[in-house]
Amino acid sequence: MSIELADYLPCLDLHDSKAHRQALESTYNEASRLMSPKALQQYLLGMRAMCNLGKGDDLVLTFIQDGPQVVKEVGEDIIPDLITALMKLSSLTSGTVVTLLMANLPLAARRLGDAEVLRGYLGLIQQLAAKVPRGLRPMLGIADELLSKLTLGGLRRWALESCKSRQGR
Repeated sequence: MSIELADYLPCLDLHDSKAHRQALESTYNEASRLMSPKALQQYLLGMRAMCNLGKGDDLVLTFIQDGPQVVKEVGEDIIPDLITALMKLSSLTSGTVVTLLMANLPLAARRLGDAEVLRGYLGLIQQLAAKVPRGLRPMLGIADELLSKLTLGGLRRWALESCKSRQGR
């Protein structure tokens, strides 16, 4: 399977193409070392999907730069789940929150250490976005501290308890 980077660059013409092209070109070599050709194609299709969401240039750039780091931590099987989660989340909240999640995912992947557990984390984020979308930004702002002290189960309990108290106001 031959993958031509040029085939995926036109979507960047919709955005700040120079910065995005430089980011893609600088991370492409790393991504091609970490990923199989199929996974690399999924990653590039994910980049195209982020372009088409219309949630801002920062999301596209963050996906380009941080996607390979997530793969490095938990494996390439996470790519389709990552893209799906970001797209679902984009319908529930702002591009800034989606970008913040993507920026935190390499850390989450490193701390959680397993693709299945990371999928659980993404599911929790979806659940919280549906219940209290305004609560995501503050939580993601302290994700480093939360993930250093809590397991996924502990984070789930803390977040859902916070949801209950927030909804009770």
